[in-house]
Amino acid sequence: LLPFVSAGDGVLPVPFAISVKEGSWPVLEPLFEGFGRLEVLTSRGMKVRYLAPAMAETGRTIRPVLIVFPQFSESGPAVAEALAEAAVADALIETGTDLTATPGALAEFAALASTVAGYRIGYATLGEGIELVRSLTKR
Repeated sequence: LLPFVSAGDGVLPVPFAISVKEGSWPVLEPLFEGFGRLEVLTSRGMKVRYLAPAMAETGRTIRPVLIVFPQFSESGPAVAEALAEAAVADALIETGTDLTATPGALAEFAALASTVAGYRIGYATLGEGIELVRSLTKR
């Protein structure tokens, strides 16, 4: 969860747990001791586990460089697909973005979706996924 700041010009890192969907569990289990023992919950019809972050507070907003929608696939090749503005908005909504929670949320959401590049990435190993994200940040 990253809350947006006014007019979608930045995000604030917050120490909320990360919702990890069932398809990503095999990737994270070897990386985080005890991940496989975390409680399984259901969110919007999906099985999820919540991973507590180890992040430091920066005390400042961060301008997002890109939005990445990762998709793990054991057999698929590592690929990155640039998304059009409407596809970025659709993908954000699919992940559970709530546009009714606060006044002005829709305007901030539209500003973010229209000004920050979005990519859907597919990868078979964590290393491939990390390299894809790194390559996208260098564009």
